[in-house]
Amino acid sequence: MVAESAEPGANISAVARRWGINRGLLSVWRRHVGLVQAKAAAETTPALQFVPVTIAGRGAAARA
Repeated sequence: MVAESAEPGANISAVARRWGINRGLLSVWRRHVGLVQAKAAAETTPALQFVPVTIAGRGAAARA
């Protein structure tokens, strides 16, 4: 299964369905054998960013 998923152009979801397993499980196995680097997966996830927020006092809208 893992070797099949490593072939060029292979669709991991299709391979998992063909074998009757969960795609996530196949991905874990691929990571264990070194086909997918955990670090590489983390690099594709955008970093969290914080936005400054200012809380204003009660205005006319709050009194209405």
